[in-house]
Amino acid sequence: MNIELQKTDWYVWRKTEKNIDIPDTISSETASATIQINSPFKVNGASQTTAIFSNGTGGQAQFTNGSITWDVGLENSGGNFIIDTGVGANKFQLSTAGTLTVPNLSLIPH
Repeated sequence: MNIELQKTDWYVWRKTEKNIDIPDTISSETASATIQINSPFKVNGASQTTAIFSNGTGGQAQFTNGSITWDVGLENSGGNFIIDTGVGANKFQLSTAGTLTVPNLSLIPH
């Protein structure tokens, strides 16, 4: 099934079609604009890697509640994996050589 959608067709189309073919690429109509999804979604993949975040300077995912933000992914093109809030030093960093850095590590004795 090949369906070409216009903005005005979307609402009617989503109520009547159950299985559809979508393009291999989803892009914003306006260059560099954010595509927003306002409902939970699930990604199922045929291979173990089901989502890829790619950027030449380090692909990252961002988690936020509106006041606190955590960035997770590649720090930069050097390839170190980080977890960070953007304030101060990275909160967690794993280098490509396997060196783990956690700046303010606190161990709680049992």
